[in-house]
Amino acid sequence: MAENKKVSYLDNMIANKKEYIERNPNAQIVALSSNAISSILDDLRYLDAQDSTIKSHLGVEVEFKDAETWVSELEKIKKYFNDLKNKGNEIIAKKIKTRNITYRPLRQDISKLKNKEQA
Repeated sequence: MAENKKVSYLDNMIANKKEYIERNPNAQIVALSSNAISSILDDLRYLDAQDSTIKSHLGVEVEFKDAETWVSELEKIKKYFNDLKNKGNEIIAKKIKTRNITYRPLRQDISKLKNKEQA
């Protein structure tokens, strides 16, 4: 009997997750293998909530000047992430074989980078 409750509970959890994804087509599922990135993802979720709140109250409770400052700071973060991504790709491309990279978009970028260096 307890086994059936466990299975039923897991089935309900899976059904709820599937329903959430169907209702929210922009939802993203992330399975992290890095504790450092997990912390950053938590910060990004927080920033996402802040961003949507600021934008939804723009012109009412939030002044345009403050919103411009907010957007400017987000652009700095995006630029920093892009720079960090490029630096990581350079480090990986130096010595790591493409076939040893499991994440397909990263593997493709490293492959392109290596091909560019060979040309």
